[in-house]
Amino acid sequence: MIAIRKIVLASAVLTFCCDAAFPQGAGFVTLSARLAPNGTVGFGSGVQSAVRSSVGVYVVTFTRSVANCNFLATRQANTPGEIVTAPIVGNPNVVRVRTYNSAGAPQDSGVSLMVNCAS
Repeated sequence: MIAIRKIVLASAVLTFCCDAAFPQGAGFVTLSARLAPNGTVGFGSGVQSAVRSSVGVYVVTFTRSVANCNFLATRQANTPGEIVTAPIVGNPNVVRVRTYNSAGAPQDSGVSLMVNCAS
């Protein structure tokens, strides 16, 4: 049985099958990182390192390739803003996360990042 979890973010509902009730070896792997605004890792799974490379830009390196994975990131701030994720071409273990305020200017923010990969 697949454990389905729904999360409501603002007006969007995200549905995914990624929690501890569903074993990691059953077709997918979930990696995660929770970053402080200064880029330090609070906790995570499969994270090798993370750095804040400039205002609102975080580079997260995982212990495996995330080149063919799905990314889900949220800002931890209680203020309006945006967040964007992207793999780094040529470095399959790395995800770049950018955070912005609601006016579109780079802004430091805590980040929760989840990466789902086929195993």
